[in-house]
Amino acid sequence: MKKEISQISKQLSIMEHNLKNWNLRDIDKKIDNTTSLIQDLWSNSENFIKTLKNSIAEINLSINSDDYIKMIETEFNDNNLIVSGEFPKYQLGPFRINFNIKENLIEMIYAKKKKRFFTLDPKTAVSEIHKEYKKLMDKPFNKNEFCRELLNSYEILNINQYKNPDIKWGSPVSLLKIYDMLTLKLSVKKEYSINNFSFDISKLKETDMIFDDKIFELTQGTPKNALVIANEKGESFYFTSLTIHQK
Repeated sequence: MKKEISQISKQLSIMEHNLKNWNLRDIDKKIDNTTSLIQDLWSNSENFIKTLKNSIAEINLSINSDDYIKMIETEFNDNNLIVSGEFPKYQLGPFRINFNIKENLIEMIYAKKKKRFFTLDPKTAVSEIHKEYKKLMDKPFNKNEFCRELLNSYEILNINQYKNPDIKWGSPVSLLKIYDMLTLKLSVKKEYSINNFSFDISKLKETDMIFDDKIFELTQGTPKNALVIANEKGESFYFTSLTIHQK
């Protein structure tokens, strides 16, 4: 098929060039040959489409079989990915993974972000999942550096919010506004997504949440205007604000 299409494309280009130069003699020679190539292509295309449909039917049978589940879980094991749950829904660390066979896609969900993959081949699909997982999980967390950035943003927003010349310690400031302050430049926001921020907040929660004689406190709230933090059980928690207290 590719060879025939290439030949036809080449012949049509030559004919277009000859027509532009009014080279009627060579055009006449090419017409019959090109017509024959197109007829052969049409004949072969019917076989190609038939073969393609048969292949699609075989893939559909495979992805709806128990063997497909075994292949997916084998790939998880081979990639050292520890998952819980069972097909079509798994939990991988803070990620929820959903194999939506009806729609021919895979969803990888963390907090409010959903990434979709359209490759159902077990090896390729799990490889893509692995890449996304490592992208978030391998990011180093530096508590002191992160707390310093939070503190700086908190101080600026606190003074602006409470209209005080001095910082009003012990008063809440929106986490989403802190994220916006941290990523004022669009280029930074692309490099440091809201998911990265959410993950760093979850890491901070695992510490004593004390920095530079300041105590950091997170306030839970409703999903509206909240930062979503997912744990390794797939549970979501909604945090609306950060309050910093002086010791």
